Amino acid sequence: MSAPAPRPAPRRTSRPSPFAPSRILIAAALALAAACFGAPARAQTYVADETAWRLDRVGRDLVVLRTPLNTVNRGSAVGLLMFVCAPSSSKLVVSFSDSNSLRSAGVVARGSAAISVQEAGRRQAGDRQIMAGANMLPGGSFEIVDIPSETTNVVGSVARFIASGARQVTFSLFGGSSSGQFVKDRVVRVRFPENAEAEALPAEFQIACLQLARPGP
Repeated sequence: MSAPAPRPAPRRTSRPSPFAPSRILIAAALALAAACFGAPARAQTYVADETAWRLDRVGRDLVVLRTPLNTVNRGSAVGLLMFVCAPSSSKLVVSFSDSNSLRSAGVVARGSAAISVQEAGRRQAGDRQIMAGANMLPGGSFEIVDIPSETTNVVGSVARFIASGARQVTFSLFGGSSSGQFVKDRVVRVRFPENAEAEALPAEFQIACLQLARPGP
């Protein structure tokens, strides 16, 4: 009588742990981290001229607030910071062209901007964070175009922070790449020296914009 054939050993199957993260999620997180926290973009720092703020009302439907942008070391004017609001739209322009025209010179590319506001008395920027769409203009200029609503008002919010004593506003500009992803192009910082009289004009600008947005009688 022959011995019975040995039974095959049971196959062990490994069950994935419910706590093991998906490879797809890991890859997505790494890609997002590389896009947001990759090599730091070149930073440019300017100082808003606190003695040259100017508020203009152009006709009945346009309010403009502007001041020159100076270099940090030599203090010479190299650009212009401008807030513009109309009844249905508003924009913030950082211009390095010789023209003070309210019309854009032409959009070179479209992207986005992460705006960080450093409030008075804070050591680090990033106290306030705002995301907005951005238009890249010739010569390194750019604009933040906004359509204010009951819940969002990007341009008005930045003006309000300046009126409240913000010391620095940082624009991290992202542009579209050939792969369809947004990559950080550059960082522009604008510093605001303390000046109570200068802070009053951004407050007046915000009030004037609110009045424009209200329907007439």
